[in-house]
Amino acid sequence: CVVYQVDVVLRGYSGYNTRWALKVLERVFPVSLGGDGGSETAPVALTVFFGANDACLPDRCSGFQHVPLHEYKENLRSIV
Repeated sequence: CVVYQVDVVLRGYSGYNTRWALKVLERVFPVSLGGDGGSETAPVALTVFFGANDACLPDRCSGFQHVPLHEYKENLRSIV
C-alpha cells in the first residue's frame, strides 16, 4: 500500500483581476522546500480561476477592475 501526503491550500483574493494578481504572484505561490528541507518542489496540481473581475464593464462602477481582452490573455499566460 502506497501512502501519499498532500497539502491543500486555498488562496482567494476577492476582487482581484489578472493585472493585480501578477503583482502578488510570488507571495501567493512562494517557492516551497521539499521534505528534505533543501530541494525546491513545484505544485503537482493547481487551479487558476480569473475572468469575472477582468470582464467588468469599463463604464460602470466596477470599471476599475476591467482588463482588456488582449491583456487578460497575456496575464493568464504569465500566471500559468
